[in-house]
Amino acid sequence: VGAGSELLHEFAGQIDLIGGGPDFRYFYSTDVTRGVDVHQYIGGAESDPIPPPPVVPLPGLQLNTVYSPDGTMSAWAADTVMFGVTVRPRNINIGDFAGGSYVRLTVDGARPGFAERNRYDYPSFSPNGQVLAYQRWAQSWDGVATDSFHVYIHDLIAGKRTLVTYEHTYPRGFFPTFSTDGDWLVYVLDRDRTGQWEFYGSPMSGNDVDGSIASMKKFTTTGGQIVTGAPKDLKRPPMAWNPVSSVLAVAAADNTLYLV
Repeated sequence: VGAGSELLHEFAGQIDLIGGGPDFRYFYSTDVTRGVDVHQYIGGAESDPIPPPPVVPLPGLQLNTVYSPDGTMSAWAADTVMFGVTVRPRNINIGDFAGGSYVRLTVDGARPGFAERNRYDYPSFSPNGQVLAYQRWAQSWDGVATDSFHVYIHDLIAGKRTLVTYEHTYPRGFFPTFSTDGDWLVYVLDRDRTGQWEFYGSPMSGNDVDGSIASMKKFTTTGGQIVTGAPKDLKRPPMAWNPVSSVLAVAAADNTLYLV
């Protein structure tokens, strides 16, 4: 309103209002390809609400950061070794803005004697803020076994992790997201390992997801064009839920906007 004024001079990215504003949080980064740190601007003062520890990897490198619906928490993926290493394990962290702290949510699960190789990514909060979904790329531990790409949920209240895509022979599940009404966990899936990427959904009841194939529903028929490429190179397509109804808008790889 009016002429406006400069609040932040440099390294400021995505802005999200806290409540109805005027306070806000924003992404601070000198190189967004390597990650961001969430800073906030409250009452005219800038601060880092969840300071990272002074350890490797470089502090503040959050990837694919999301906020809980009530704005009290954030979740993000972070590499656990320095940028530039060929095989970089990645884990999910969840932070509490009020407490100014965070915890690592995922456990690598590598075979004893082998380096961490799992890459957890793309966290997503449920509408009630009690469940976090994410994907896991389990990289081959010996270069011979097949990589797998699973979808998980983590009940933050019960402290319980559940594998959603447990029945799939060739697990290729990516980019989980919850419907606005909380009735479905929706994700991109190449069900038969043929490069046909479509949206599927697993029904929810409370904080539980029924991941059985019998209960799974196919939501799109695009000829497999929601995303394209090899599984390890896939990028999350631009997508957003309608805030008042369970309609998902997706900008797919075929340059078409789909309403799911």
